[in-house]
Amino acid sequence: MNSVQCPICYENFGGGAEKHPSTIDGSVYECSVCGQFAIAGTAEVQYFSTSSVRLSHRDRAALAHLARLSWDRGEPIAITTATIKNIQANSMLPSPSVQLVRLLVALGGLIGETGLPAPIASSMAARVGAMDHDRMDMLIAEADARRWIKKNPGFYVSGGSGPTVSSETTYDLTVSGWDQYEKERRGLISGNYGFLALQFNDPVLDPIYRDTIRPSIKSQLGYDVVDMREISRPGVIDNIMREHLREAAFIIADLTHDNPGAYWEAGFAEGLGKPVVYICEENKFNSKKTHFDTNHCTTIKWDPENLEQFSDELVATLKRAVRPLTRN
Repeated sequence: MNSVQCPICYENFGGGAEKHPSTIDGSVYECSVCGQFAIAGTAEVQYFSTSSVRLSHRDRAALAHLARLSWDRGEPIAITTATIKNIQANSMLPSPSVQLVRLLVALGGLIGETGLPAPIASSMAARVGAMDHDRMDMLIAEADARRWIKKNPGFYVSGGSGPTVSSETTYDLTVSGWDQYEKERRGLISGNYGFLALQFNDPVLDPIYRDTIRPSIKSQLGYDVVDMREISRPGVIDNIMREHLREAAFIIADLTHDNPGAYWEAGFAEGLGKPVVYICEENKFNSKKTHFDTNHCTTIKWDPENLEQFSDELVATLKRAVRPLTRN
């Protein structure tokens, strides 16, 4: 093994890595920040050599975030050119509000494992999706201002010659912090996006999502809307879905196709107490309804020929369920 600078995060976090011998077309690294990951040979030449296309600060942060989450799940990622192009084309870092909550959860998890205050290291910055050390410091300051965490200059640890004080700065959660931690674990803290559950690749519904649902909600309420196709990262799909449902401010479930996945996602969100708005194509709903467990729920019907009315009703319903992020 060779000690090298991490090809992903050294500009953002100064991560050091061990380069492992590999039989694949590429290289395997283990970084103190990013965890273990592989880079395919083509991607390594194109993006990580001295003469390669330069990755932006944000690209590197998003890759570090992706690699660390994958490693923590026990599923180290193999970074290809497609991985990098996807990151460059999409916003792959969580919002600052989501980062703040993830910092709280990561710190609480460490404290829960040891029973002792824990340091906030660069690896935690990669876990929460912070851009760099400066952004991480801002999150720590905000968590402190909200009285979620408290700083400990040092704590006693057992040494060979008796108890000693660690010189590393550590943090503990306050009672308010533990309260927020438990709320997040139960899905009671919401991010700044909505989650759309639907059948993919429908030639009528996909344009309605892209051209009506997303822009209407963004302009009127300030929330982004995502579906599972846009959450492109490795890992167990069910766990990724649960994570995004827990962090969503609301869920929209389209029942036009009686899609089992849409029903499952809506049911999971209902169990968390999230606002769930049901939508369905008008002719389908009028002729066949939806499953009897949902057909008594408020359902906003959409007609491709009258999307303005559908948009107005959808936004009005959401305004009664969530606090708008923008004023109109």
